[in-house]
Amino acid sequence: MSTCKDCIYYDLCADFNLTTRSCYKRSMQIVKDDGKPERCGFYKDRSKFVELPCKVGDVFYGIDTYGINAYSCYGVGYGYVGDNKLGFILFTVGRREYIFGKEAFLTEAEAEQAIKEQEKE
Repeated sequence: MSTCKDCIYYDLCADFNLTTRSCYKRSMQIVKDDGKPERCGFYKDRSKFVELPCKVGDVFYGIDTYGINAYSCYGVGYGYVGDNKLGFILFTVGRREYIFGKEAFLTEAEAEQAIKEQEKE
């Protein structure tokens, strides 16, 4: 059973009563802190959400054979990025893929730092 603390809205929920530590709405099964089942219509399981590094339309800095270039993010994916590791993949309009944190960065300074670190290796 899930509790209010497992909800993505836990910190912001207007229906959450801080005094009784329970929810006012009653339309989805949750368990209050006292262990009794209740229902809440706004409950969304926090474990089913991921925070993306950027959104479509944001600018990111990609490292490729041409150096560091600014690109508009056309899409964000999540999958295997090598060495059996999962990670984010950013796409450009031409569907070029950049691995976030390795080839794609949110600032130009981060991209420059990554090039310096790659040169040391």
